[in-house]
Amino acid sequence: MKTQICIHCNQEKLLSDFSFREKRNTYYTICKKCIKIYHIKWYKQNYLRIKKLHQKNLKQIKNCVLKKRFGITLEQFNQILEEQNGVCAICGQEETRIQHNGKISALAVDHNHVTGQIRGLLCSGCNVSLGRFKDNPKFLQNALNYLLRKT
Repeated sequence: MKTQICIHCNQEKLLSDFSFREKRNTYYTICKKCIKIYHIKWYKQNYLRIKKLHQKNLKQIKNCVLKKRFGITLEQFNQILEEQNGVCAICGQEETRIQHNGKISALAVDHNHVTGQIRGLLCSGCNVSLGRFKDNPKFLQNALNYLLRKT
């Protein structure tokens, strides 16, 4: 087995302990373990700066996504949200869906899939429900009739 000395920890290690540089067709001179330690230390030192940049970028990303998908800006989204008092346009409840990062999701932008016109903001439950009915008023009316049946 081939070995190499890590220039950071000065230990001789197997080549599999080093990342491979495809562009240069060589191995890094610092082992994977030392690189990981370096990244953790750097992240701890720069945490506040990263967090501030991340929050700024999230706003820019959300603005770009809204513009690309629905043709509205973040300001327009917030205006609709304010007009709806921060609740779902159908059930009148706040969003309860929790994202993988532990934060509550934003209300979803509901739009006509044919015209692209925005109808309002919905909680994830109502948004998924409309999607399951394929935005078809007849299906929705059938569901309403079914619920109103006397059993």
